[in-house]
Amino acid sequence: MEQYISVYTRQQAIEEGFLVAINSLSPKLDGLAKEHYKHPICFTSALWAVVDKAVKNEKWLNDLEGVIHDILWMSRAYKTPLSPSAVRFTVIITGAGRKRNHILELHVHGGDQGEPVITIGYPEDF
Repeated sequence: MEQYISVYTRQQAIEEGFLVAINSLSPKLDGLAKEHYKHPICFTSALWAVVDKAVKNEKWLNDLEGVIHDILWMSRAYKTPLSPSAVRFTVIITGAGRKRNHILELHVHGGDQGEPVITIGYPEDF
């Protein structure tokens, strides 16, 4: 039997802010996430910072649901497979700085109990 020295769980990553659990933010976002995927979704903290900045930029009038919808939609509609459990896609996020086109990845992997979970972030986040 394998013995581990240390284990860093997905729940710990959420509690410490390295991951943001989209399904847990509000019932509306949970419903939006479930329209696209049946598994729980987290954004990496780097992606969440961009989403948050875009939503707070009053010039662009972005709303949180719209930005998250765009990310989830593009992850399904315009993806390039990287492996059986990962895809890469590009999404436009305005209002978060000069960069508009964001290359993101979606990974399906085992959660803390081995259940399927989804993490979306920048390629360097994985």
